[in-house]
Amino acid sequence: MGEACHRCHSCQLYPAGNHPVAQWVSAAVKSIGIEKITAVGATLNTTPQISSTQVVVVEEAQLMTENAANALLKTLEEPTGSSYLILLTDYKASLLPTVLSRCLQVRMTSTDKGEVKSALLSLDIEAKDYVISFANQSISKITQWNDDGTLGLFDDVYQAFISWLKGEKSDAHLATLANSELTLAFLLFLLEKRTKQRLLKGVDNSGLAIGLINDFRRDGKKIKGRNSALAIRKLLLELRAELVG
Repeated sequence: MGEACHRCHSCQLYPAGNHPVAQWVSAAVKSIGIEKITAVGATLNTTPQISSTQVVVVEEAQLMTENAANALLKTLEEPTGSSYLILLTDYKASLLPTVLSRCLQVRMTSTDKGEVKSALLSLDIEAKDYVISFANQSISKITQWNDDGTLGLFDDVYQAFISWLKGEKSDAHLATLANSELTLAFLLFLLEKRTKQRLLKGVDNSGLAIGLINDFRRDGKKIKGRNSALAIRKLLLELRAELVG
């Protein structure tokens, strides 16, 4: 793959955010709505202006609402020959099966964990293994979390999670700490990791636990405010018999 020259007209347009054939779609707050996905379809159906192809990247594709994902299906079912639609996600299981079945799935390799630790230490940042895994070895993400104080929140959630597994902390206590989109995602990551460990040991019904976690990832973003905290407590209660102790 070639390197960007950073000098031509195309390279100058992209950082400015107005490249006519290369667009990046990000989640607004907690979700990607149907309006953004409809705009993606409209973009990909136009004729490229300064290139033979055009590209749209949807970041955190698992945050698409159900209506947005269904709107995306039409674009996936009727692709044009001069366009590329790239969906990025850390949670493939949260995407609709109908969307997954129409995509070429590529697992991206990541930087070695030891290399990440060395790079972070050079920046005077010490990150735990579980944070590095949650960030998919992304140095930029961990650096941002260090700068905004999120690393400390992750540590609080992790310590409470370990105590919850030992039966020393309540569902309500752990749910209270998962009070933001990011800390909730981290808690779901820890729950899924614990479940997969038990699956490898042949523990019965661990597959059911994975299903509960994936259902929450898909549907939980629809729940807001106080109801969100109640939904997290309900999930923890359902998982307690499988994971605690």
